Amino acid sequence: GRSRIAGAHAVAACIAGRVAAAAPILILPPLVMQHLERRDFLQRYPSMKFPALMALVGFSINLFVPFTFGMYRQTAEMRVEDLEDEFHNRLDRQQKPVTHVLYNKGI
Repeated sequence: GRSRIAGAHAVAACIAGRVAAAAPILILPPLVMQHLERRDFLQRYPSMKFPALMALVGFSINLFVPFTFGMYRQTAEMRVEDLEDEFHNRLDRQQKPVTHVLYNKGI
């Protein structure tokens, strides 16, 4: 079936995963660049600031995006009691009551 409650949880989890994936990319390169700008090399060669920043952004993307997507699984489990009434008192193929359902969170 389709559940609005599970959908809302899926959207919230997807948003959390995307924020977690983007946060290191938005935070790490500026902090490292601030540190590097104090060094003699970037003061002597200011034209290297942009390539250094792009290298840091590329490194951050390659490191943190796969890591955070690996942390957040694509499917999640939810108790039937937390869903709409139409999902209560359902039976599985072995005629046992369904207590948990899986839903796809997307990426």
